[in-house]
Amino acid sequence: MKKIVFYFTLGLSFVFLSSCNVLDEATDPAPANNTGSISAKFNGTSWSGSWATSLIATFGNTQVLTINGQVSENVTTEVVAIGISSFTGVGTYNYGGTNDKVTLSIKYQGKNYTLKTLSIGGGGGTGTIKITEFVRANGILNPGKAVGEFSGTIVSANSSETLTITNGKFNSVIVL
Repeated sequence: MKKIVFYFTLGLSFVFLSSCNVLDEATDPAPANNTGSISAKFNGTSWSGSWATSLIATFGNTQVLTINGQVSENVTTEVVAIGISSFTGVGTYNYGGTNDKVTLSIKYQGKNYTLKTLSIGGGGGTGTIKITEFVRANGILNPGKAVGEFSGTIVSANSSETLTITNGKFNSVIVL
């Protein structure tokens, strides 16, 4: 049941943040430069996005952090989505193998890469998500943030092509 709730939350936040026109610009109280950022090297090629947001949710005793980064607010053709179940704050979270507490999905150059744990259908990469700073939001006028790094490998959903991730960094805004 926890897995279903986690994947539902990750998917819901991914859809929500991919179409993030919740407030129009005329009424948005957040400063324009408060959109976060994300960058990485994918197979040695630099990639960056000027839109990175996060959501934190609690289900029973389990905290879930989702981090979503994309090229810009309105460009969702290339996206990085990270989910950490059993989130406890600043620290390093490993993914791959039989670990189903961390999910990773990347849409890059027209391909979808997804992490599949051994417990749900075969290996799909290994790596780490490191949270170096975490501040909870205190209302929409006082956003929080999740800052960190990510690296490792992930496999294409449609083939066995591996994407190598290095120098991944994010500085995401937490509004809720």
